[in-house]
Amino acid sequence: MKFSVILTTFNRPKALSLVLEALNAQTYKDFEVIIADDGSGEDTAKCIQNYQQKVFYKIIHDWQEPNGFQAARGRNLAALKASGDYLLFLDGDCVPRHNWIENHLKLAEKGYMVAGNRCLLSKDITKNLEDNQTDLGTFGFIKWLSLYFKREVNRLLPLINLTQVKFFRYKNQDSWKKVRTCNLGVWMDDFKKVNGFDGLYVGWGYEDSDLAVRLLKTGIKRKSGILSTGVMHLWHEKYDRSSSDDNLNRLKSRLKDNTIRAVYGLEELKHEEDKHD
Repeated sequence: MKFSVILTTFNRPKALSLVLEALNAQTYKDFEVIIADDGSGEDTAKCIQNYQQKVFYKIIHDWQEPNGFQAARGRNLAALKASGDYLLFLDGDCVPRHNWIENHLKLAEKGYMVAGNRCLLSKDITKNLEDNQTDLGTFGFIKWLSLYFKREVNRLLPLINLTQVKFFRYKNQDSWKKVRTCNLGVWMDDFKKVNGFDGLYVGWGYEDSDLAVRLLKTGIKRKSGILSTGVMHLWHEKYDRSSSDDNLNRLKSRLKDNTIRAVYGLEELKHEEDKHD
C-alpha cells in the first residue's frame, strides 16, 4: 500500500529538517511526501530543495501565497497532488518515530480513520534538538524517562508501542474530539468522498474537527492510534487564535446540519487550478 504524507510547514526549516530526516529513517518505504507550505520564505525552499536531493522518497513542494493561516486550503492543494491509497497528515513540527508509517499501516482498516496522538517537548529541548539536528528516533525509553523527570517532555504514553493490542482501539469510534491533523490517517477515497478539508476555515482551529465530523456522517468510524503512532511535537509559540470563535461557531453548525461535502474543498480548488492552467 502506498502512503501520501501531507506535511504542513510555515517558516520553520530547522523543525522541518528534523521531520524530513525522521521520514528518511522510516521502516516502511512505500510513501511520498507532499509539503503543504503556507507561504514560507526562501530558507524553507532551500531546505526542501536540499532534501529532495538526499532522501530516498519523493518530495513535492506545494507552496501557496501567504495570506494568513490557511492550513485547510494548503492540505487540500497538497492532497490534489497525492498519488497514494492512504493519506497521513502530519505537521512540520511533529517528529515521527522510525516505525510511524509501519504502525499506521498495521492499523489502517477500511471504514475507519486512525487518530494518533503526540507528546509535547519543552522550549529548551526543542532548541537543542533543532540546533544540533538530533535524531529523536535513536532515543530509547530510558532517555525519554529522563527527559520526562526533567520536565522536557509532558508525557510518555505516546512513546509506548503496543500496536498489536486492539481491545481499546474501537472505543469512542463515533467521537470527533481529539482528532487532529498533526497525526491522522485517512483513506484517499474517503477523503475525496467528503471533498477534503473545508477552506472556509481560515485562521487557527477546528478544520480538522470539521473533517472528522463529516467523515463520521458518511459512516467512517474513528480508530485509536494511541500506544502505536505517537509523534513528538516540538515547542512553538501559540498561534494567533483570533479566528477561533468564528471557526468554532462554524463547527457547531456542522454538528447540527447534514453537510457531508466541504463547501470550499478539493473540487473547488481543482477548478481554480484548472483555470490558472
